[in-house]
Amino acid sequence: MALREGALYDGRRGPAAALPGRRDSMTHRLRPLTQLCALAVLLAACGGDRPADVAPSAQPPTDEVQLTAEALRLADVETTIVQRETVERSLTLSGSLAGNPWTPTERDIMAAADAADARLRLAEASSARLQSLLDQGIVSRQDADVARSELDQAQAAALELQAERDNLGLTGKAFATKPGQIWGLAVLPESQLGAVASGAPVEVRTDALPGRSFAGRIVDVSGASDAQTRGFTVRVAIDDPGHELRSQMLARFAVALSPRTGLALPASAVLAEGDGTYVYVARSPTTFHRQAVRVEPVTPERVLVLDGVAAGTVVVSRGAQLLEAERLKQSFTPLETD
Repeated sequence: MALREGALYDGRRGPAAALPGRRDSMTHRLRPLTQLCALAVLLAACGGDRPADVAPSAQPPTDEVQLTAEALRLADVETTIVQRETVERSLTLSGSLAGNPWTPTERDIMAAADAADARLRLAEASSARLQSLLDQGIVSRQDADVARSELDQAQAAALELQAERDNLGLTGKAFATKPGQIWGLAVLPESQLGAVASGAPVEVRTDALPGRSFAGRIVDVSGASDAQTRGFTVRVAIDDPGHELRSQMLARFAVALSPRTGLALPASAVLAEGDGTYVYVARSPTTFHRQAVRVEPVTPERVLVLDGVAAGTVVVSRGAQLLEAERLKQSFTPLETD
């Protein structure tokens, strides 16, 4: 049987060209193979040449970095001297303003507990009255028993809500709102619980009044954390004689903390790596040594050095990332090409 050009043969049914879609399907399966073959031919024609590459060297990078004075100038590298300082600290918290010092959850618990206490007092009075009437033979014992049962239920409900109030640390707390005052409710992370105390001054700012700040002070820190945020509520009494602030406004609370004294450095001088923290110490105007240190952040801009460098040491305060990049270049060498 003669096949026309381009036709495929099916041994059972004759020329495959007579089957709809067979030729297109086969061509689709062969196309990727054709493309791979063309790619192989192209690579062979290029002689296998590859652009220059890099490979790790056998030696790890050293801790010494040297740059020319011109390179340091262009990179705008700056240094500072490690010295003892007293660093003022503050802790910025977020929260909102309110007309009273209680969170919504606290208000709900307190209202429910107060209502339970009122029902308990009513049940006590009703049970005592019916017991007196029973003693006089005026009412039946069944009426007195019903009143006693209602009293037991009221006592159980009051005790349960009292326990919730105790768990929140609300028992015995009462705060007076003075004229020209509004409350701030800030969220304090559990990790910072020991950093703030009642009486600490607070600077309050809101987006609604840009450029303005209001003075306040911490009155109380909640006795329990919020079940959802795991944060504690800081109650801030804010002076607002002009009544410019409004309830439900979002606010930021800068809480003044006790200052810390020690060897201080700019936070920009410290490199945080996977195996620790480092600074670059100037050995000469153009030579620098990578030195491991232990630091404690005290503000977003300053850290205290706990170990690693001494007072009077010259440390790179700006451009440490550049020196680290130069140091890592030592671990790579170009691949040799034919």
